[in-house]
Amino acid sequence: MTRHRESVSALVSRARAHWVLEVADAAFAEQGYHATPMDEIAERAGVSKPSLYRLFGSKALLYAACIERAGEELVTRLSEARSGRSPEDILSAEIAAYFDFVAERRDSWRVLQREGQALDGPVADAVSQLRARLISMLAEFLAAQRSASGLQALPEGTFERAALAIVGACESLAAGRTEHPAVPSGQLATELLAIIAPGIARLTARQAPGT
Repeated sequence: MTRHRESVSALVSRARAHWVLEVADAAFAEQGYHATPMDEIAERAGVSKPSLYRLFGSKALLYAACIERAGEELVTRLSEARSGRSPEDILSAEIAAYFDFVAERRDSWRVLQREGQALDGPVADAVSQLRARLISMLAEFLAAQRSASGLQALPEGTFERAALAIVGACESLAAGRTEHPAVPSGQLATELLAIIAPGIARLTARQAPGT
């Protein structure tokens, strides 16, 4: 019976934390980190301020938790989008999934991109870790495609730099899309891929760089 009560309590706590993160996402996206008091988040979520602090410890840790939660969802979507026969097909699907996330989870994306990169401590760490994870995932994918093609290895850091450029391009287009949400994700992915496809071909299979 005691274990059952503990299990129910844990489930209730997770559900409450999930709801608070949903509310905090919206509040931070609307007003920014500094302008959003914990009192307001607690009131919107229907929990007491002491309960909010027991769940997350501080506003910075709550903001970081919002970033981590959004990041996990984004990574999951990108992983699920890895289908297709060519590197370009796979990358196109991933880019479209990224833009779908921005469109569908606008509050979460704004939390990721808004003040997170300008803050320090746990918030900056969460943003930095997510970005590094996305870049690493893409760099490993590009390296694996080249290896599968039987081409010689490239200088260290080549794929990381390519991934950094692609992620940066996605972030810039996503920022613009918040102002022009009617542009379909597939169209954005197609336009971006048209620009970067020659470079991907050189890196992964078609021809060696410099030829």
